[in-house]
Amino acid sequence: MIRTIAFALMMICTAARADDWTGPDKAKHFGVSFALGAGAQLILPEDKPVAAFALAMMPGLAKELSDSRKGGSGFSVKDLAADAAGAALGVYVTRTVQV
Repeated sequence: MIRTIAFALMMICTAARADDWTGPDKAKHFGVSFALGAGAQLILPEDKPVAAFALAMMPGLAKELSDSRKGGSGFSVKDLAADAAGAALGVYVTRTVQV
């Protein structure tokens, strides 16, 4: 499921505005989403990784929607992809180490 989401985001990115994949903000998106994914997995039942992923993605999606408003920096699918990668890895790592 996570691979499907990542693939879909990468396909959408071909239509994205000029935005560097390796910009410093991508690491911030990834890091914050990793922490949110790990935290969400800890507070939700172990058998709900999709719910943990969705919960971790909400702040990133809200930020991108806010950026898309007039005067914002514009919606960035690449930022959202960094959020998705971080959230997915955070959920995965936490599920792996939970006993």
